Amino acid sequence: MKREPEIVRLLMQLGADARKGVHPHRDATTALTIARERGYDEIVAIIEEEEQRRRETISGATTTNTAQDDLSEFIANGGDA
Repeated sequence: MKREPEIVRLLMQLGADARKGVHPHRDATTALTIARERGYDEIVAIIEEEEQRRRETISGATTTNTAQDDLSEFIANGGDA
C-alpha cells in the first residue's frame, strides 16, 4: 500500500503470496491486483520476477510467466474461465 519496492521484494523472497486477497473480495484485494490498478509497475515487476524465481527453483527449469500465471488464475477461480 505504501509503494515500497524493497519491502515487496523482501516479503516475496520470504514466501508472501501476492495473489491472495482478503475475504470476501479476494480477487480485488490481492497485492498484485492493487499494484496493477494503481499503476505501480515496479511493484508488479518485482512480484512477477520473484514468482518466476520460485517457479525456477521448484522445477529446476525456466518457464514462461504467462502459461503458469494463466493456469494458477484458472485454478484460483475454481476452474471458471
